[in-house]
Amino acid sequence: MLSAVNVAQCKHLRRLDEISRHSWYQAAETNLSLDDMRTRKSTPQSEKLQMEISTTGVEITPERLKVFKACLLKLFKQEHAQSLQLEQIQSYVNKEHAKEAFSSDELTAALDKMQDDNQVMVSDKVIFLI
Repeated sequence: MLSAVNVAQCKHLRRLDEISRHSWYQAAETNLSLDDMRTRKSTPQSEKLQMEISTTGVEITPERLKVFKACLLKLFKQEHAQSLQLEQIQSYVNKEHAKEAFSSDELTAALDKMQDDNQVMVSDKVIFLI
């Protein structure tokens, strides 16, 4: 039997999870990372334009990262899923942006950056929405 304290804690944890998920969706819809949303007033523009470097050593521009995030959000919403296969993401993103397709290294760089920002978790070629 759950006590009133346990029920309140469960409700609080669920609310924190909803806020976190909503914040990521809001950031992706406005093409901003959560860090950008928190620091956009205090961060100089020159720092925002720096390239992001993944573990593969490939760089991804902030503009390409924003395009990828928006496309990824669209796919998660369309599939009503919390996790997706990397192959599914790659084919969808490259179908949506056929003129400027993302290389595997660019996808890895984007996912590494998003993982560093705690927006997704990558495990065994499965991407989990955080």
